[in-house]
Amino acid sequence: MNFEFIDNNGTIDRALRKQIRSHVAKGRNAGKKVNRPSRRNLQRPSKTITTETQSTRIQTVLTQPQTRPSTSSLPLVTLPWYPGHWEHDANAAKGSVPLILRAISFFSEMRHPRELDSALDYVTESHTIWVQPMFVDEAYFHGAMAVFMAAFPNLLAPTVSSVDKDSLTARVRHNCLALRMINSRLSGRDAFTDETLIVVLVLGLYERYQGEYHRGLVHLNGVQRILELRGGLRSLVKTRPDLARKIFR
Repeated sequence: MNFEFIDNNGTIDRALRKQIRSHVAKGRNAGKKVNRPSRRNLQRPSKTITTETQSTRIQTVLTQPQTRPSTSSLPLVTLPWYPGHWEHDANAAKGSVPLILRAISFFSEMRHPRELDSALDYVTESHTIWVQPMFVDEAYFHGAMAVFMAAFPNLLAPTVSSVDKDSLTARVRHNCLALRMINSRLSGRDAFTDETLIVVLVLGLYERYQGEYHRGLVHLNGVQRILELRGGLRSLVKTRPDLARKIFR
Protein backbone atom coordinates (compact mmCIF):
# COMPACT_ATOMS: atom_id res chain seq x y z
CA MET A 1 0.00 0.00 0.00
CA ASN A 2 1.40 3.37 -1.03
CA PHE A 3 1.95 6.24 1.40
CA GLU A 4 0.26 9.56 0.81
CA PHE A 5 1.24 12.78 2.56
CA ILE A 6 -1.02 15.71 3.41
CA ASP A 7 0.17 19.28 3.72
CA ASN A 8 -1.44 20.54 6.91
CA ASN A 9 -0.38 24.09 6.14
CA GLY A 10 -2.67 24.22 3.12
CA THR A 11 -6.45 24.34 2.96
CA ILE A 12 -8.17 21.00 3.56
CA ASP A 13 -11.37 21.08 1.56
CA ARG A 14 -14.20 18.54 1.26
CA ALA A 15 -12.57 16.64 -1.60
CA LEU A 16 -9.35 16.24 0.37
CA ARG A 17 -11.21 14.98 3.44
CA LYS A 18 -12.96 12.42 1.26
CA GLN A 19 -9.60 11.28 -0.12
CA ILE A 20 -8.21 10.92 3.41
CA ARG A 21 -11.16 8.81 4.57
CA SER A 22 -10.92 6.62 1.49
CA HIS A 23 -7.22 6.02 1.99
CA VAL A 24 -7.68 5.20 5.70
CA ALA A 25 -10.45 2.74 4.85
CA LYS A 26 -8.19 0.96 2.39
CA GLY A 27 -5.58 0.52 5.10
CA ARG A 28 -8.05 -0.89 7.62
CA ASN A 29 -9.54 -3.36 5.16
CA ALA A 30 -6.25 -4.48 3.65
CA GLY A 31 -6.14 -8.26 3.40
CA LYS A 32 -9.75 -8.67 4.53
CA LYS A 33 -12.44 -10.39 2.53
CA VAL A 34 -15.78 -8.65 2.67
CA ASN A 35 -18.83 -10.85 2.10
CA ARG A 36 -21.71 -8.71 0.96
CA PRO A 37 -25.22 -10.20 0.69
CA SER A 38 -26.63 -10.69 -2.74
CA ARG A 39 -28.91 -7.91 -3.95
CA ARG A 40 -31.25 -10.54 -5.36
CA ASN A 41 -31.68 -12.13 -1.93
CA LEU A 42 -32.29 -8.73 -0.35
CA GLN A 43 -35.19 -8.11 -2.73
CA ARG A 44 -36.96 -11.32 -1.67
CA PRO A 45 -39.63 -10.99 1.05
CA SER A 46 -38.17 -12.03 4.37
CA LYS A 47 -39.91 -14.54 6.61
CA THR A 48 -39.98 -13.10 10.10
CA ILE A 49 -41.00 -15.11 13.11
CA THR A 50 -42.83 -13.05 15.68
CA THR A 51 -43.21 -14.16 19.24
CA GLU A 52 -46.06 -13.07 21.44
CA THR A 53 -45.15 -11.11 24.50
CA GLN A 54 -46.57 -12.04 27.89
CA SER A 55 -48.98 -9.09 27.85
CA THR A 56 -50.29 -10.18 24.43
CA ARG A 57 -50.90 -13.72 25.69
CA ILE A 58 -52.74 -12.45 28.76
CA GLN A 59 -54.92 -10.20 26.62
CA THR A 60 -55.70 -13.12 24.32
CA VAL A 61 -56.80 -15.26 27.26
CA LEU A 62 -59.12 -12.54 28.54
CA THR A 63 -60.68 -11.64 25.18
CA GLN A 64 -60.84 -14.90 23.24
CA PRO A 65 -61.90 -18.40 24.28
CA GLN A 66 -58.93 -20.73 24.45
CA THR A 67 -58.84 -23.93 22.45
CA ARG A 68 -59.39 -26.72 24.95
CA PRO A 69 -60.16 -30.41 24.75
CA SER A 70 -63.81 -31.31 24.45
CA THR A 71 -65.63 -31.45 27.76
CA SER A 72 -66.36 -35.13 27.24
CA SER A 73 -62.63 -35.92 27.34
CA LEU A 74 -61.95 -33.98 30.55
CA PRO A 75 -61.86 -36.09 33.73
CA LEU A 76 -64.35 -34.39 36.02
CA VAL A 77 -62.63 -35.89 39.04
CA THR A 78 -59.79 -33.39 38.47
CA LEU A 79 -62.15 -30.41 38.69
CA PRO A 80 -64.07 -28.89 41.59
CA TRP A 81 -67.24 -30.90 41.14
CA TYR A 82 -70.24 -30.86 43.46
CA PRO A 83 -72.90 -33.10 41.88
CA GLY A 84 -75.68 -31.90 44.17
CA HIS A 85 -75.62 -28.50 42.50
CA TRP A 86 -75.79 -29.83 38.92
CA GLU A 87 -77.95 -32.91 39.29
CA HIS A 88 -80.97 -31.07 37.85
CA ASP A 89 -79.37 -30.66 34.41
CA ALA A 90 -76.55 -32.72 32.89
CA ASN A 91 -76.09 -30.22 30.04
CA ALA A 92 -75.52 -27.45 32.56
CA ALA A 93 -72.80 -29.52 34.19
CA LYS A 94 -71.00 -30.10 30.88
CA GLY A 95 -71.29 -26.45 29.88
CA SER A 96 -69.79 -25.31 33.16
CA VAL A 97 -66.48 -27.12 32.68
CA PRO A 98 -64.84 -24.39 30.53
CA LEU A 99 -66.13 -21.76 32.93
CA ILE A 100 -64.61 -23.55 35.93
CA LEU A 101 -61.29 -23.89 34.09
CA ARG A 102 -61.22 -20.16 33.42
CA ALA A 103 -62.06 -19.39 37.03
CA ILE A 104 -59.18 -21.60 38.22
CA SER A 105 -56.82 -19.81 35.83
CA PHE A 106 -58.04 -16.43 37.08
CA PHE A 107 -57.53 -17.25 40.77
CA SER A 108 -54.12 -18.82 40.18
CA GLU A 109 -52.92 -15.47 38.80
CA MET A 110 -54.38 -13.17 41.46
CA ARG A 111 -52.33 -10.01 41.87
CA HIS A 112 -51.91 -7.30 44.47
CA PRO A 113 -51.44 -3.51 44.31
CA ARG A 114 -47.89 -2.39 43.48
CA GLU A 115 -47.87 -0.19 46.56
CA LEU A 116 -47.68 -3.34 48.69
CA ASP A 117 -44.55 -4.75 47.00
CA SER A 118 -42.25 -3.17 49.58
CA ALA A 119 -44.64 -3.57 52.49
CA LEU A 120 -45.33 -7.32 52.41
CA ASP A 121 -43.22 -10.39 51.64
CA TYR A 122 -44.61 -12.31 48.67
CA VAL A 123 -41.59 -14.51 47.97
CA THR A 124 -42.77 -17.40 50.14
CA GLU A 125 -46.46 -16.98 49.38
CA SER A 126 -48.21 -19.84 47.62
CA HIS A 127 -49.99 -18.91 44.40
CA THR A 128 -52.61 -21.61 45.01
CA ILE A 129 -54.12 -20.23 48.22
CA TRP A 130 -57.15 -19.00 46.27
CA VAL A 131 -57.38 -22.17 44.15
CA GLN A 132 -57.01 -25.13 46.51
CA PRO A 133 -60.19 -24.45 48.52
CA MET A 134 -62.25 -24.70 45.32
CA PHE A 135 -61.58 -28.45 45.26
CA VAL A 136 -62.54 -29.21 48.85
CA ASP A 137 -64.96 -26.51 50.04
CA GLU A 138 -68.28 -26.10 48.23
CA ALA A 139 -69.06 -22.80 49.94
CA TYR A 140 -65.76 -21.36 48.76
CA PHE A 141 -66.31 -22.81 45.29
CA HIS A 142 -69.57 -20.91 44.84
CA GLY A 143 -68.07 -17.73 46.29
CA ALA A 144 -65.09 -17.97 43.94
CA MET A 145 -67.32 -18.54 40.91
CA ALA A 146 -69.35 -15.47 41.88
CA VAL A 147 -66.16 -13.39 42.10
CA PHE A 148 -64.96 -14.60 38.70
CA MET A 149 -68.30 -13.83 37.05
CA ALA A 150 -68.36 -10.37 38.63
CA ALA A 151 -64.80 -9.67 37.46
CA PHE A 152 -65.46 -10.70 33.83
CA PRO A 153 -69.19 -10.33 33.14
CA ASN A 154 -68.69 -9.88 29.39
CA LEU A 155 -66.40 -12.87 29.07
CA LEU A 156 -69.03 -15.44 29.93
CA ALA A 157 -71.24 -15.33 26.86
CA PRO A 158 -69.42 -18.03 24.81
CA THR A 159 -69.15 -20.46 27.73
CA VAL A 160 -72.22 -19.94 29.90
CA SER A 161 -74.64 -22.87 29.71
CA SER A 162 -78.33 -22.67 28.87
CA VAL A 163 -79.16 -22.42 32.55
CA ASP A 164 -76.71 -19.50 33.02
CA LYS A 165 -77.58 -17.31 30.05
CA ASP A 166 -77.94 -14.32 32.31
CA SER A 167 -74.53 -13.85 33.93
CA LEU A 168 -76.01 -11.64 36.63
CA THR A 169 -78.46 -14.38 37.62
CA ALA A 170 -75.65 -16.94 37.59
CA ARG A 171 -73.30 -15.03 39.86
CA VAL A 172 -76.11 -14.04 42.23
CA ARG A 173 -77.08 -17.70 42.52
CA HIS A 174 -73.49 -18.70 43.30
CA ASN A 175 -73.21 -15.91 45.86
CA CYS A 176 -76.48 -16.91 47.54
CA LEU A 177 -75.39 -20.54 47.76
CA ALA A 178 -72.08 -19.49 49.33
CA LEU A 179 -73.88 -17.26 51.84
CA ARG A 180 -76.32 -20.01 52.80
CA MET A 181 -73.55 -22.54 53.33
CA ILE A 182 -71.30 -20.20 55.30
CA ASN A 183 -74.19 -19.07 57.53
CA SER A 184 -74.87 -22.71 58.33
CA ARG A 185 -71.20 -23.25 59.12
CA LEU A 186 -71.01 -20.21 61.38
CA SER A 187 -73.62 -21.77 63.64
CA GLY A 188 -71.60 -24.96 64.07
CA ARG A 189 -68.25 -26.08 65.43
CA ASP A 190 -66.37 -25.05 62.26
CA ALA A 191 -67.24 -21.37 62.68
CA PHE A 192 -63.68 -20.20 63.39
CA THR A 193 -61.61 -22.43 61.09
CA ASP A 194 -59.22 -21.26 58.39
CA GLU A 195 -61.67 -22.56 55.79
CA THR A 196 -64.46 -20.37 57.13
CA LEU A 197 -62.16 -17.36 57.27
CA ILE A 198 -61.13 -17.61 53.64
CA VAL A 199 -64.75 -18.07 52.50
CA VAL A 200 -65.72 -14.85 54.26
CA LEU A 201 -62.75 -13.14 52.60
CA VAL A 202 -63.83 -14.21 49.13
CA LEU A 203 -67.38 -13.05 49.83
CA GLY A 204 -65.99 -9.64 50.69
CA LEU A 205 -63.99 -9.71 47.47
CA TYR A 206 -67.19 -10.37 45.54
CA GLU A 207 -68.84 -7.24 46.98
CA ARG A 208 -65.73 -5.27 46.07
CA TYR A 209 -66.06 -6.27 42.42
CA GLN A 210 -69.74 -5.38 42.62
CA GLY A 211 -68.89 -1.94 43.96
CA GLU A 212 -70.97 -2.64 47.09
CA TYR A 213 -68.34 -1.56 49.61
CA HIS A 214 -70.81 -1.20 52.46
CA ARG A 215 -71.77 -4.86 52.06
CA GLY A 216 -68.13 -5.83 51.83
CA LEU A 217 -67.57 -4.06 55.14
CA VAL A 218 -70.04 -6.47 56.75
CA HIS A 219 -67.84 -9.39 55.71
CA LEU A 220 -64.69 -7.61 56.90
CA ASN A 221 -66.33 -7.09 60.28
CA GLY A 222 -67.04 -10.82 60.32
CA VAL A 223 -63.37 -11.53 59.59
CA GLN A 224 -62.38 -9.23 62.45
CA ARG A 225 -64.75 -11.00 64.83
CA ILE A 226 -63.40 -14.44 63.89
CA LEU A 227 -59.84 -13.24 64.41
CA GLU A 228 -60.69 -11.83 67.84
CA LEU A 229 -62.12 -15.17 68.92
CA ARG A 230 -58.98 -16.93 67.64
CA GLY A 231 -56.55 -14.77 69.57
CA GLY A 232 -56.11 -11.81 67.24
CA LEU A 233 -54.32 -11.14 63.99
CA ARG A 234 -50.90 -11.58 65.58
CA SER A 235 -51.75 -15.20 66.34
CA LEU A 236 -52.79 -15.77 62.72
CA VAL A 237 -49.52 -14.27 61.47
CA LYS A 238 -47.64 -16.98 63.37
CA THR A 239 -49.79 -19.92 62.24
CA ARG A 240 -50.93 -18.85 58.76
CA PRO A 241 -48.79 -15.97 57.47
CA ASP A 242 -50.09 -16.45 53.92
CA LEU A 243 -53.68 -16.04 55.07
CA ALA A 244 -52.72 -13.04 57.19
CA ARG A 245 -51.24 -11.33 54.12
CA LYS A 246 -54.56 -11.75 52.34
CA ILE A 247 -56.28 -9.95 55.21
CA PHE A 248 -53.71 -7.14 55.15
CA ARG A 249 -54.52 -6.58 51.49
